[in-house]
Order: sequence, then C-alpha cells, then structure tokens
Amino acid sequence: MRARSRRNGQTLVAVGDVVLNRPRLDEPFRRVRDLFRAADFTLINLESPISEGGSSVIHQIVTHRQRPESVEVLRDAGVDAVSFANSHCMDYGPVALLDTLRHLKKGGIGCAGAGPNAAEAAKPIFLERDGTSLAFLSYCTILKAGFAAGPGSPGMAGLRVATYYEIHQSERYGAGQPGRALVTVTILDKDDVRQVQRDVRNAKRRADVVVVAFHWGISFNYDMVSYQRELAHATIDAGADLIIGHHPHCLKGLEVYQGRVIAYSLGNFIYDMPNVTAEDRHHRAGLLKHVLTHGLRWDPSDPYHPFPDMSRDSVILQGRIAGGRIRDVSLLPAYIGRGGIPAVHDGARGAGRRILSLLDRLSHPMATQVVIRDGRGIPGPLG
Repeated sequence: MRARSRRNGQTLVAVGDVVLNRPRLDEPFRRVRDLFRAADFTLINLESPISEGGSSVIHQIVTHRQRPESVEVLRDAGVDAVSFANSHCMDYGPVALLDTLRHLKKGGIGCAGAGPNAAEAAKPIFLERDGTSLAFLSYCTILKAGFAAGPGSPGMAGLRVATYYEIHQSERYGAGQPGRALVTVTILDKDDVRQVQRDVRNAKRRADVVVVAFHWGISFNYDMVSYQRELAHATIDAGADLIIGHHPHCLKGLEVYQGRVIAYSLGNFIYDMPNVTAEDRHHRAGLLKHVLTHGLRWDPSDPYHPFPDMSRDSVILQGRIAGGRIRDVSLLPAYIGRGGIPAVHDGARGAGRRILSLLDRLSHPMATQVVIRDGRGIPGPLG
C-alpha cells in the first residue's frame, strides 16, 4: 500500500528523463521506490512511447519504445503523472503515441503534453490529494518533423523557436578577427508564448498550484540558450508555480524568479539504451551514430546507460505544497551508477557534494545559488 505524507501540506517529487527497456523493468527503481511512493505527487518525464505497435521513424537517430507492462511498474514505483511532450514521444508514430495514452489512462497515470490533436495535447492534467489540486502541463521546443500535434492529427504540444546566426557586433565595425564564432540568436514564436500563458492562467483558475514541464535546450552541454529564460519568465508571470526542464541529458542551472523555482534540466534519471537488444538494423546503426557523434561511451558490460559521465549526475526535486504555493524546494543529488541504477547520495560529501556544487556554479549566472544544507541543495537568490 502506498504511504502518503499529509502533515504540513502535500509533498511533491519530480525527476528527469525515464526510459524503461530491460528484462526486469522494476530494477532501476529499487533505490528510490520508497521516496517516490511517500510523496503525494510524483512526476517524471516519460521519454519513450509505451506500445508494441507502430513503425520506427526513419529520420530519428535513436528510437525508443517500451513494453506495456512498464505502466504497472511505474504505478508501483509511485509515479502519478508523466510529461510526454518530448523528442521521442513519436518515435514509433501516431499509433504508438495513442497506445501510450491509452495504456497510461488504463493504469491510472496522468499524461500531459500529448494527445489526438493539438487542443488535447496542450490541456493540463489535474491531480488531487487531500483537498490540494495540482495542474501539470508539458511542452516541447524540439520540433522534429511530424511530432507536433495538429488540428486533427496526434502528437505533442510543440512550441516554435527560430534560430539565427549573426556576426558578432564588434566584427561589424572592422575589428578584424578572422574565424570568430557566430552569435546564435533564438526567437520564440510570440503566438505560442501567449498560448502557453493562456493555458497556465486557465489551469491556475482550477488548481492550487501549476507545474510546467519544458523539453528544451541543447544536449550534452551545460550552457543555456537565450529563449529558455524568456519562456520560463513568461510562464511564471502567467501564474506557474514551478518549472521543470529536461532533454539535455545533463544537469543545468536553477533560477529563482519571482520567488518560484525554475529547474532548467533535472538530467537523466533512468535511461535504458540496451545496445544488446536493439530491435532492428536501423536502430543499431542509429545508436552507434549517436554514440560517435556525442562521444558517448559504448561499454557492452554496462549497456543500460551508454552516456558520458556528465549524464550520470542527476537530482530529485522535492517540494511542499501549502497555502497555494510550492514551498521548501530542495534537491537530492542522485548518481546513475553501474547498470543504469540511480541512487540518492548525501549532498554533504562525495558524489552528492560534487553534484550540488556543480548546480551551484551553473546557477550563479542567473543570480541564484544552491546552498548545501542537511545533505540536500536549497536554491535561493545569490548573495
């Protein structure tokens, strides 16, 4: 039976990317199951469709798909809802995406960010525990061909971002530095931003707190992209109480804006990529290309997490919901060890301290610090 915390408000847990693809699907949760199940609201990013149908999308470098029995595993682990607007939700086309929605609904797990059409994909899901309600929305800026839902077609809730490359300002006036890198400029689609704000305002009318998940940023890179902060600020200005990010396969900094926390990337959490069980020639070739492109380690003796060391660092975000706010946000450092198994570490020493210190450094450019207290990280204003 699932234990729930009810004193002093409701508790929230959120983690990053989850893909389950191994013989024993419950194995990766063994060290975090009790923590997940003790929370009133547990949120993850589901980075894989749940289906036995569909066809792999040929333009994807790597495709993911997990077995329907994974829903029962997620539920047993305490997962209440998933964000599904991401760069792998349509890996096996609309059939697998719709299968995922059906399997999750049958299993009693909420799913935000995908649907049979654009209007349904953008709708929040609502969770309720002991009189406290939480709205969860999910959007993706990584717009692969055919992944975004249309007026009458399945897909994810996508947001458009234009990218331009400019000459550095000093070069325009004859500074003469041959080979200087171009400046990357990202511009959000204003209509899409306004729609996100409307979605958040509408959700806030029906829920005590609103959590928004964004699938965004650049993979395997600690740096931020300019549009991310603009989008995050606009979302909080509309009434969001917490923003959680994913996609980069590594941690990124945090920001405290208007008293609300923005976690730009929570990193990988469980990301099974078993090279020994690749399903077809396209998948195997694509996986190898992905490994070579990003410098990932290919270790047949540890096949479930073929990522660089930076991708093994992760965090579990915790918070307390009381008085219509998400309070006492903290970060439990986690490290993805051998076999792709995440485990919580003490933030005061060893790997845990290193992870929280990294987050602190990455957060400084956004006027935010992560202070280590009682073995966990506490985000707050810098200075």
